[in-house]
Amino acid sequence: MEQIDLIRRNTIGDILRKNARRYADKTAVTYYLDGGKKSLTYKELNDAANRFANSLAEFGINKGDVAALMSHNCMQFIVAAWGFIKAGVTATYINVNFVPHEVAYQINHSDAKILFTEDSLLDIVLKVKNELKGIERFGYINIKNEPVPDGWLNLEELYSDKYSSEEPKVDIANDDIALRMYTSGTTAFPKGIDLTYSNVEYKAHCVAGSTGNGMEVDSVVGFFIPLYHGGLLMMYGCHAIGAHFVVGTLSNLPNTLNIIEKEKVSWTLFPVTIFNRLVNSPDAKDKLSSLKEAEWFGGAMPLDVLQKVLEMLPNLTLIPQWSQTECLIGTLTRLNKNTPLPKAGNIIGKPYLDTEIKIVDEDDNEVPDGEFGEIVLRSPVVMKRYYKNEEATKNAFRNGWHHTGDMAYKGDDGFYYFVDRVKDMIKTGGVNVSAVEVEQVLNNIDGIEMSAVFGVYHPDWAEAVVAAVVSKNENLTEKNVISICKNQLANFKVPKRVIFVNSIPLSHVGKILRKNLRETYKDLFE
Repeated sequence: MEQIDLIRRNTIGDILRKNARRYADKTAVTYYLDGGKKSLTYKELNDAANRFANSLAEFGINKGDVAALMSHNCMQFIVAAWGFIKAGVTATYINVNFVPHEVAYQINHSDAKILFTEDSLLDIVLKVKNELKGIERFGYINIKNEPVPDGWLNLEELYSDKYSSEEPKVDIANDDIALRMYTSGTTAFPKGIDLTYSNVEYKAHCVAGSTGNGMEVDSVVGFFIPLYHGGLLMMYGCHAIGAHFVVGTLSNLPNTLNIIEKEKVSWTLFPVTIFNRLVNSPDAKDKLSSLKEAEWFGGAMPLDVLQKVLEMLPNLTLIPQWSQTECLIGTLTRLNKNTPLPKAGNIIGKPYLDTEIKIVDEDDNEVPDGEFGEIVLRSPVVMKRYYKNEEATKNAFRNGWHHTGDMAYKGDDGFYYFVDRVKDMIKTGGVNVSAVEVEQVLNNIDGIEMSAVFGVYHPDWAEAVVAAVVSKNENLTEKNVISICKNQLANFKVPKRVIFVNSIPLSHVGKILRKNLRETYKDLFE
């Protein structure tokens, strides 16, 4: 093997190695589960990642191979995520909410050779084990101290002292594939998205400082959503800057607030729905007093909620941003008590450093400010390709720009505002209606906790605007809601029907699953 050039190389795995020397005894990660916690220092994390990477090679998993992992947040997940990066192994992470056939699809489509599965998810894998075409080895993530299945590798043992903690001798290039992520599959089977080491490293640096997400070396980063989606990228960024990464879950909000208070968390991110709950929580002001920055995702934040959050936590900076799996960061801005309130809660900010953005029509012509169009961009964090889908890749990259499928407009204040997914725009009577715009009006109605707007077939209008709303106000009626909307929206945007529901279907990252609603109510006007 040729000498590995570590003098100039600076992939994302090299950054952890350097910080293990710089911050050897500093806590890199703390993981909370069931009242207990585990921590690793930067040196311990780097050593564990190296051992895991070296163990993979002993079991025939080498650079360029694909490893699949399906698990909730846990310490083994974190070590493995760094180990895959160190080994030059392409990692694909599986949504723990997937049903067996969805799990089999991703494993087979990604060409994974090894699969690590959390103990509580074992039954899902066993149902499709014989359908997994390329899997040569199975690994077990043992959280409950259950017996390891015969012939399966115990992930935790793979970073024990049995294996070398020396830096793996793997020649990794920036254009190698680090992650094979999968879209949420809200319309069909998800597409595989290949992200390079360069993509991941650039994203990691985006979280740093006042120009990005605001993390600093002394930040305590609280992370309570699944790592298997964008969480890994935040973790890599946190460790790239030398901060402390605190991991938990959102399954019990009071416990989450206690962790934030105990660890003095200074940076976090929540879905919009959590902020809605926080402003009505008597404990939130005291429990969150250490917060300096908080990012939100999963939709537009009602302006009254945004204002209440900043009044409750006057030292907080809120960070709305826009990104997607195919493009790891596109726009962001920072809002606090000293900045003017945005014109709408669907603000996504301005293009990030080294990012070029246009808003275009269906013929790729740039539209004037204020007009809706598709976001197209150029950026160092745009994916390399859709795996095994050359046609989709060509379509996304046409005319020298990455076409995102997301609609937005540029306001006269210079900020960009998210409108909708192209596929979720409602075409009614020959005009387009943004579901997000209607939801903003609905979510500001007293008594409505959450709403989802979607289009269904209508014999006269092609599609009709329909709203599903969650409300605890028993006096609120469909007629009331439609009347309020008529005072705030053009007539063609007003919902033809308002349906009261107990809950809105959401994806694992808090996105509204409009396809589920369209399917449920497809015969509403027939």
